[in-house]
Amino acid sequence: MKKILPLLLLLLNCSAAFAESKEIKTPAKTEESATEKSEDAAVNKKFEELKEITDAKMKADAGSLSRFSLRFGLTYYGPPVGDLGALNQPNPDSTVSNTATAISGSAGLRYRMSSSSSLSLTAGVSDQYPLRNVQKLDANNPSLTWDKAFRIGNVQMLSSPGATFVTSAVYRNIGQSWGVNYGLSSVYAIPDSKFAVGVDAGVSYWFYNRAYVKSDGKVRRENLTAYPVVKFNITDKLNINTSSAFSLYNPRASTSRFDLYHRTFNQRVAVGYAVTRDIYVAPYIQFYPSVMGMNTTTFNIATSFSVL
Repeated sequence: MKKILPLLLLLLNCSAAFAESKEIKTPAKTEESATEKSEDAAVNKKFEELKEITDAKMKADAGSLSRFSLRFGLTYYGPPVGDLGALNQPNPDSTVSNTATAISGSAGLRYRMSSSSSLSLTAGVSDQYPLRNVQKLDANNPSLTWDKAFRIGNVQMLSSPGATFVTSAVYRNIGQSWGVNYGLSSVYAIPDSKFAVGVDAGVSYWFYNRAYVKSDGKVRRENLTAYPVVKFNITDKLNINTSSAFSLYNPRASTSRFDLYHRTFNQRVAVGYAVTRDIYVAPYIQFYPSVMGMNTTTFNIATSFSVL
């Protein structure tokens, strides 16, 4: 507190000085100020809103309308509700995954090229085991992604192809080096109702720098996911939704690239709220219907937001 008070006083003095300086204006200063604002606007111009996209979550995922902005997609992955002291989330399939309880996701820079498309350079960020003695901060897996928002008929869509360079120890230890991925989100608002349906789908393919060995475990060569979503829009900003997760993967242990194994089906029930156009928050409960129980149910919070 002793360190914070002087800082607050300094900020207040700076604010007062700034306010006082604004009260005294001369034509020359006004012209100079207008020029500076014009130059700032040219550097970080605002693009017009894409009217074809009206879904609150998709707007936030598509990002800020500024030419340059910071983008974040962070999720809190909590422990099982039946064991709040657990360090890891449930993993019924025992696949090689990062299951640590954490605040993790991605953060980086977005460059908007038009109202509908942008290019992003991000890195995975995580605070594993938050507020625990084994807490670990990490940044990994830089990615380059191109996002394109569009509409086909009454279906709103966000297409996101990208590539990732793997630096995370969990995956580097099994030889994974980089991968390519493609995500496609779609939403259809049912006419004359507050309901909407959609699908969040993705496919990824991973490359390795060494041969597979048995000790690598259930390593995935490719992964396909689909999340059908049903949404009830209480208001333009607030909704209740549920989604089902279907996931298939091709294990490296198989000699065929066409052998597909399914992961345990899980279900989510969420409340989504658009704090602003660029900030979307969605707390949700995730569970596995085939292995229902307090130790396989988790509470999580997903966020998507932009700055600038």
